[in-house]
Amino acid sequence: MASRSEKFARKPSSEKKDETPKIPEAEEEVIKFSPEEEATLLAESNDKKASANELFGKASFQDALDTYDAAAAACPNYLDYELAVLKSNISACHLKLEDWKEAVKAASAALDGLDRLRRKDEDGRLGVKEGGEEIEEIVSEGAAKAEDTSDRGKREADVERIRAKALMRRARARSEIGGWATLQGAEDGKGFPSFLEMVCGTKLM
Repeated sequence: MASRSEKFARKPSSEKKDETPKIPEAEEEVIKFSPEEEATLLAESNDKKASANELFGKASFQDALDTYDAAAAACPNYLDYELAVLKSNISACHLKLEDWKEAVKAASAALDGLDRLRRKDEDGRLGVKEGGEEIEEIVSEGAAKAEDTSDRGKREADVERIRAKALMRRARARSEIGGWATLQGAEDGKGFPSFLEMVCGTKLM
């Protein structure tokens, strides 16, 4: 005769475990705003960034960090350049606060945004639609020579300047985490500029 404990013992479940593969988390949804809404949000973000720059200059690094975070939250998430500037500045705040891991994370986010921006620019120059279909554009030689490239050149220079700052800040944080040997990973295996020994994070955008 079975004992009382045997009668009430929990029997192994005959049900099979759910072996359905987990679906990876979706990327952040990109919400496009109207030109008017975008301008309003960008103005709000820029105002907060200006306030954060002042706080950083006064060595109020935690307050500056919080204000940069607010500026990033206000900025439309498809404005890769503006967000890259904010993420790079956020990395500078973390460096001052000696939060090395968060400094690496923010600088890497800035670099990822600049990479997305570069891909968008390359697609635009090639005349590629969002669906991948290539558009053939015919431009006369005279029109091509007359094209004003000053704004494009300035933008590219700004992008490279932010990239250099983000690389330096990420390198500084990684060096604090794991020693100077980790500097070789600052640019993911590529050659590392000698100017990385300069003081990082002292000048903001």
